[in-house]
Amino acid sequence: MKLKLLALFLAIVTLLPFAVGCANGATDVTTAPATSTTDAPKEEEPEVRTTEFAEPARELMHQIIDDYWISRSKQLREEYKQSNASFVWSYASFLESLAETYRLFPDDATIAKTYKSALEGLEAYAVTASITSPSGRHKVTYYNASRGGQGDYYYDDDAWICIQFLNAYELSGDAQYLQKAEETLEFLWTGWDDVLGGGIYWDKSYGGKNTCANGPIAISYLWAYQLTQKAEYLEKGRMIYDWCREKLLEGSLYIDSLGKDGGRNGWKAAYNQGVMIYAGAQLYEITGDETYLKQARMTTNATLSLMFTGSGSKTKMNDNPIYKSWCVGWLTRGYLKFYSVDPKKSGTAMKKLEAVLTNTLETKDKNGYYDPYFCNPNAWQSETRTCVLQPTGVCTVFSLAAYYDLILKVSK
Repeated sequence: MKLKLLALFLAIVTLLPFAVGCANGATDVTTAPATSTTDAPKEEEPEVRTTEFAEPARELMHQIIDDYWISRSKQLREEYKQSNASFVWSYASFLESLAETYRLFPDDATIAKTYKSALEGLEAYAVTASITSPSGRHKVTYYNASRGGQGDYYYDDDAWICIQFLNAYELSGDAQYLQKAEETLEFLWTGWDDVLGGGIYWDKSYGGKNTCANGPIAISYLWAYQLTQKAEYLEKGRMIYDWCREKLLEGSLYIDSLGKDGGRNGWKAAYNQGVMIYAGAQLYEITGDETYLKQARMTTNATLSLMFTGSGSKTKMNDNPIYKSWCVGWLTRGYLKFYSVDPKKSGTAMKKLEAVLTNTLETKDKNGYYDPYFCNPNAWQSETRTCVLQPTGVCTVFSLAAYYDLILKVSK
C-alpha cells in the first residue's frame, strides 16, 4: 500500500485546461489535494512518518524564509541577507523546498502562508508575448530570468517552474496551477526542432540542447499526461526522453549538452542523472515497458560511485563541485521514483543518501545552515558558513527524506 501511494504521490508527470471559475484569485494551498485522472486505486493518505530529518527541514525552511524572503513584496533575495532579487531558477528552488516542507507540515502557518505567497510572486517573472523560435512564431506565456519580465528566457528555468505548478496543483487541487503548467508546456515545445535530430534548446540563443532542459521538460509532459490523460503529453514526453537517450547518454550517464556544431560538454551533474532516472521510471510506470525500467536502473547504479565517496556511516558526497548543488534534490527524487516502481527494491542508493544526511546534521552552525553538501562551492562563504545562493538544496532533501522515510528503513 505504501509503495502504491509513493508511486501515486511521485507520479508524473508534472506539472500542469483551466476551470473558468478559478480565474478570480488563488485558492489557499491548504485545500484538498487534486484527484488524478489515472486509474490508481483510491486510498487514504498515510500518516506522515517524521524521521530525524523532518524537524531539521522545518527549522531550515523557517531560517531560509527569515533570511531570504521579503513577504511584503513577494520577493526572494538572491544572496544571503542582501536586497537583490533572485533569478527565476533560484525562485523555483525556493518553491520546491516550500512545497516539500508544506507536504510534511501542512499545519505550519508560516510555511503554508509563504508557499501560497511565493506561488503568487511568480507572476513578477511572467511574460505573455510573441516569440520567434526555430520552430516558428508563437504567442506564449513564459517566465523570464529576472523580475519584471526582464532578462532572457531559458527553457530549463521554465521547466522547473512548470514542475512547481504541477506540484502546487497536486497539493491544493486548485485548477489555476494546472492551467499555468499547461500554458508553460506550450512555451516549452517552441524549443523543439529537428536540428540534432530533435530535442529542446537550453535558451533563446538556440545554440545547444542540454540534459538540464530536456530532462525536466520530459518529466513535465509525463506528469501532465498522468494528471490529464492527454495523449499528446505522453507522446512529447517520450520523444524528449528517447532523444536524450540517443544523443546525451555516454555509457550509463548523461552528459551536460550537445551544441549545434556537434560539440559535446561531457560533465555529468547530479541533477542530469536524477531527472533522467525519474523520467525513465515515469515512462515505465505509465507504459509498463521494461526497457525504461532497465534504463533507469542502469543510470542509478552508475551514479553510486560517481556521486558518493566512502562507505557505510562514513559515506559523503563526491568533492567535485559538479555534484554538490541544490539539484542533489533531483538526484534524490530520481532515486525515490525509481525505487517506487522497481520490483527488485534495492535500497543501496537511499542508504548512501541517509548516511550523507545523517553526517550533514552534525554540521549545523550558529546561523542555522549546514556544511555545503548541497551548495555550489562558488556561493559558499566560509567566514559565515552560509550558502549565499541557493541554500534550499539540503532543505529539499531533508524534507524528501523525512516524508518518504527515504524508503531506506526497509532494509533495516
